[in-house]
Amino acid sequence: MVTIKIPAAFRALSGGQRQVAAKGENIREVFADLNECLPGLIDKIMDGQGSVRRYINVYRNDNDIRGLENLETRVEESDVVWIIPAVAGGSIRPAVQEPKVPEVLPSEFFLNPGPSPHATNAELRSKCPVHQINYPPGSEAYAVLGHRAVAEAFTDSRLSKEAENLPPRFRDRALSSSLLMVRNLGFADPPDHARLRRPISRAFLPNAIADLRPRIQDVVDDLIDTFPAPGEIDLLGAFALPLPLTVICEYLGIPVQDRPLFLEWGYILSQDPFQHAESELKAATEEFTDYFTRLVARRRTDLRKDLLSELVRAADSDALSERELLSTILLLLIAGHKTVANLIGNGTALLLGHPGQLDLLRTTPELIPAAVEEMLRFEGSAAWASMRVAVEDMRLAGTEIPRGSFVHLLLSSAGHDPEAYDEPERFDVTRSPNHHLAFGHGAHFCVGAPLGRLQGDIAFTTLLRRLPGFELAVRQDEVEWLADSSLSRGLRALPIRVRERLPR
Repeated sequence: MVTIKIPAAFRALSGGQRQVAAKGENIREVFADLNECLPGLIDKIMDGQGSVRRYINVYRNDNDIRGLENLETRVEESDVVWIIPAVAGGSIRPAVQEPKVPEVLPSEFFLNPGPSPHATNAELRSKCPVHQINYPPGSEAYAVLGHRAVAEAFTDSRLSKEAENLPPRFRDRALSSSLLMVRNLGFADPPDHARLRRPISRAFLPNAIADLRPRIQDVVDDLIDTFPAPGEIDLLGAFALPLPLTVICEYLGIPVQDRPLFLEWGYILSQDPFQHAESELKAATEEFTDYFTRLVARRRTDLRKDLLSELVRAADSDALSERELLSTILLLLIAGHKTVANLIGNGTALLLGHPGQLDLLRTTPELIPAAVEEMLRFEGSAAWASMRVAVEDMRLAGTEIPRGSFVHLLLSSAGHDPEAYDEPERFDVTRSPNHHLAFGHGAHFCVGAPLGRLQGDIAFTTLLRRLPGFELAVRQDEVEWLADSSLSRGLRALPIRVRERLPR
């Protein structure tokens, strides 16, 4: 018999039972037997065509089996099937009453939160700010959801960022296949963290970044000049992705002709080494390492006024090892590209979904810096903060966490915690103060935050000024979110319709 977990929303049909047993060789047969036991329940799960309804997530152990073809998935007697109502579309309105959640969250909670996970996160937070999660699968791991608990975890010295402190089987996999998790300022503890951050910190000071404003403005205008008017474009591919790629590559000093390489490398090398194909990670790492080993060698004989030259000087003075140098370059490329692209994509989608707020920004553009902060809080570029591991038995927000456990900080949940924000589900570009955690907190506060904020400010100011009346070219519920094993939260595409393009 297979165990089926019944969500709170459907327990009126199960006589209050939290779980029932059903038999069958595959999911379809199990659901048919379930219908015999609990008449009417299957209508809540399946539509008239025999497919799982759009607002229902069905999990077999940790594997999402939603979709007609997957209903043929074979099951074993020890299997547990979760039926979890999701939030539909891009709004905060739940399709059905929110369920009680499983005691141990499935890995899909990490990998594919869906278009609007905030109601589910709120349900979790209302029970406890920390929950056990099966991610990476087979590990001892915890998800931290509450704003206060996330902020405390950011500064807790019992939580390490170094892959060397992972349990052996995860440590060996990370260090052998992920250049990103080799020691750099994103994956190091004090005192090494300060040593690794020092060579680049001056380059990201607000005054240094402010000097980039004219060049970033030119890049933004050049990209907008290519938009058809009238016509339709994918704002991600035509604007949100190339803008930060151009900016960070120019700042580092990477030749123009080589920049397209980093789109593929950046995607692959940002994936979780415990979930992504090891062979693909190693192949991309080898290509990336080979390219930058040669570029660094050339730069040693031709130092320039760019960030790559600063890093080369640091390596030559023994402040960085060669491996740390390469890992730092990769971190800067990924963080400097994906996070800004997601900020622009997510933020534009939010504005198009909240036309009153969009109109307010058009008439009051001086609010755009505050709007960028609200975008980061409401639908930030990263759903999760990067990996942490407990180096001793510890207690966090009332939850006991054993030594060697993964601890995942859910930024997208912390940003919607009513204990930290008034009306957190209200998107408000005038919100102040707005002490979000999208850039981290404490020693690991994002060194590139000033550059990300500046690009967001210039991008939204210019889009709203030069593109009056642009709109979504698809329905709001057709805007797709990426689901992968990276920490980022972003859209697959954002089709918009441009009616008019004003001159610079």
